[in-house]
Amino acid sequence: MSKVLFLVNHDVVIYNFRLELVERLIADGHHVVISSPYGERIDDLKKLGCEYHEIEISRHGMNPVKEIKLVSEYKTLIKKVKPDIVFTYTIKPNIYGGMAAKALKVPYVANITGLGTALETDSVVQKVLVGREIASAPTVLMAAYPVRGLDINSSYTIYNLLNEQKKKGVAVIFVGEDLDVLVELCDRILVLGSGKVTGIVDGRNTTKEEIGILMTKSDYVEDLEQEGDNNEKAE
Repeated sequence: MSKVLFLVNHDVVIYNFRLELVERLIADGHHVVISSPYGERIDDLKKLGCEYHEIEISRHGMNPVKEIKLVSEYKTLIKKVKPDIVFTYTIKPNIYGGMAAKALKVPYVANITGLGTALETDSVVQKVLVGREIASAPTVLMAAYPVRGLDINSSYTIYNLLNEQKKKGVAVIFVGEDLDVLVELCDRILVLGSGKVTGIVDGRNTTKEEIGILMTKSDYVEDLEQEGDNNEKAE
């Protein structure tokens, strides 16, 4: 049984957006550990079978003493829990949790689910933090709609950073809907239709038309195809 540690800045991040993942991990026999500030959903997660460790995070604070303390607390937690892998979500757990996991040589996956105000202002500090989040040397980097709400120049900055990570051997999982970006950025593209995988194509050879057809493929179409196959076999 492997032990999976989630580092987040709010209990809602796990309960509202990653609950299915947590439930599946538990169902498959893995031990799930969650660290975040205490919130109303923590008790619900504990009832599911999750182990909980409270760590306070100043989500918008920039006090260097508190930031250094957070890295230290993450290191202490990882040493105590001894996880097989760490999943981090949102900017501070990504940066400081990633630093702690890397220092202790524990595999971790940084998940970028949008960069928000970090690139919407002229704050040099915020941009440095974003750069550290993306370039923190993870083995796997998940970016879900990372340029949503950003201007074109900031968007291309993120695309270039992701490409740099690919060249360093990082496995980048990019979640998006812009077909032009997907074709340009991805080596392989997994397409979802009606909540199911409808195809996996080579991003270097595919076309937007091919991806579009797969995106609109529905259970109804699949049923028709299956019915046609069955009729051919009957004949």
